[in-house]
Amino acid sequence: MKSKLYCPLLDSGFDQRHNTSCCHIKLKNRPSNAGAYFSSLEYASIKKDFENGIKSSYCNTCWEMEDAGGVSKRTITIRREKQLGISPNTEKVIYLTLFIGNKCNLYCRTCHSFSSTGFIKEEKWINQNYNFDLPVTGVQLFDYSQLDFDISQIRYIEVLGGEPLYDTSHFEYLDKFIETGVSKNIEITYATNATMTLTTEIKSRLDKFLKVNLLLSIDAVGKEFEYIRTGSNWNITHNNIKQYIDFKNYADIFITVHPTISILNCTSLESLYQYFQNLNIFEGNIIFVEKPEHYSLNAIPEDKKQLIIDNVSYGSKTQVIKNKINTAEYDVELYKRFLTYVDITKQYRGLAIKEHLPLLSEILEI
Repeated sequence: MKSKLYCPLLDSGFDQRHNTSCCHIKLKNRPSNAGAYFSSLEYASIKKDFENGIKSSYCNTCWEMEDAGGVSKRTITIRREKQLGISPNTEKVIYLTLFIGNKCNLYCRTCHSFSSTGFIKEEKWINQNYNFDLPVTGVQLFDYSQLDFDISQIRYIEVLGGEPLYDTSHFEYLDKFIETGVSKNIEITYATNATMTLTTEIKSRLDKFLKVNLLLSIDAVGKEFEYIRTGSNWNITHNNIKQYIDFKNYADIFITVHPTISILNCTSLESLYQYFQNLNIFEGNIIFVEKPEHYSLNAIPEDKKQLIIDNVSYGSKTQVIKNKINTAEYDVELYKRFLTYVDITKQYRGLAIKEHLPLLSEILEI
């Protein structure tokens, strides 16, 4: 009999974006809240697979990352469990991911309206001018009603948006942890595009938590960053990063860079790595674009793969990224759509890929 598989998130995690144990679990039906998820047949199926040592297909994102030699959300959480001294198999929510809505100040190329209000007008324009049928998500607000569980045992909170340092409406919920004194036992993580300064309103709350992690969602530097993270200004972002570093004098702050790997930044990773190395900022986890699919690694033409691989350099993750590019299943229709979106970005946002991503443009002969 196979040994049981273990993931702390399965029984003790809740991700508000999908109402599941974590963001990587792919259910056929989205539950309405935590109670509905933990009593669902799909959750029971995942739990049974784990108990029988079977790698549940619902969790393929983590298995694929681990098989590629990378660090998955599962292994990160196992490590965090040990660091925080948390007893496994607790039946209450310990790891909470808040989805504070989709309000965002940017319209990053690898994003969409579900996670950024900046895409609402753009997607409507694309549908009208390119005869696409993109699903357009309206403005989403932070919804307390989904959090129908005891919060007394929570030890880790991850805050996602949108841009959570831009839309601070979720602070009212965080204040519950601060007012009850529970926050002093909680490690809190913010995934941020680093375009927002740390205001007094933000800092006065963050320093009430046991530890603060700032995951910088930055995929490149300079003009490359401004293309991929559309609507940004690199000089402002650079100054904000220095402010984040200075805040370490007042609170227990841990800063990591958390890039999203796509067809757009494969040739931009070396300068990104060197930039953060010079600031002594830790090389954190990476994720690979799955949607929009036309920015995924499956859009890289077979005859261009080796040229791109030759330019991939990102510290200890270098080989993982190269392996992922090598094994990506090229889809010519995705590449055609990628080229269409290069044109859309130029037409709608006024950004030419040749000016902002010159090496990639040269390799792809755009």
